[in-house]
Amino acid sequence: MGLIYVSLFIGQMRYKLDEIDSTNKFILSLSKETPQPEGTLVSAEYQTDGKGQIGRYWHSEKGKNLLCSILLKPSFLNPEEQFVMSQMIALALKEVIGQYTTEKVSIKWPNDLYINDDKVCGILIQNQLKGKFISKTIIGFGLNVNQADFPQQLPNPTSLFQQTGQVFDREAILQEICDRLEHYYLLFKSGRLIEINERYHEVLFRKDQVCQFRENKTSIFEGVIIGIGEYGKLRVKTIDEVRLFDFREIEMIL
Repeated sequence: MGLIYVSLFIGQMRYKLDEIDSTNKFILSLSKETPQPEGTLVSAEYQTDGKGQIGRYWHSEKGKNLLCSILLKPSFLNPEEQFVMSQMIALALKEVIGQYTTEKVSIKWPNDLYINDDKVCGILIQNQLKGKFISKTIIGFGLNVNQADFPQQLPNPTSLFQQTGQVFDREAILQEICDRLEHYYLLFKSGRLIEINERYHEVLFRKDQVCQFRENKTSIFEGVIIGIGEYGKLRVKTIDEVRLFDFREIEMIL
């Protein structure tokens, strides 16, 4: 394990690992043992137990991609507003990814990053409460950068290399991600939630398009994504009504 210092607020304290079960688990354990400054960043060349949303496994070839976790301490954040954390990191990643491809980059609710119809990045956010407020937020993300091949059982993965045929400097990309996340975090702290929300809606995957959805892993229906409602729930217009869904309740069929 190497300890590296960089100039940004996010990433000022950096732990660079060769192999770990999970960067999220590592940074959570580390922060319990010794208080870590806000913005602490953990990156790993390989994860043996990387997780995505709803317990899904995150596959990544060693030394090819970005596997990172960032510690934030948004003690000012009301738990009812916690979806903004998903919006901030998703927007930061979207803007950075968009600099490396001419293809369309969008955010698939709640916070997956897609190039056209293929997934290039997943995000896992874990919050800890202290009283009525969030004391710690751990933002974990896996961005496929230089990986050329993926297991066939994965439904629709892609990487920047697959999209462009180029090998990229992962450290340079990570620096840009830290810059953009810091930008959005400071916007949020200054109270500009409306601006963040509007930007998120502008790049929402398949917004205003007819899509097929699977509800509670069983019934299938058609609807149109019209935006995000209270608590980050997905607003879908069906033939009869506008419905709100938590991300555990609905799945888009691609």
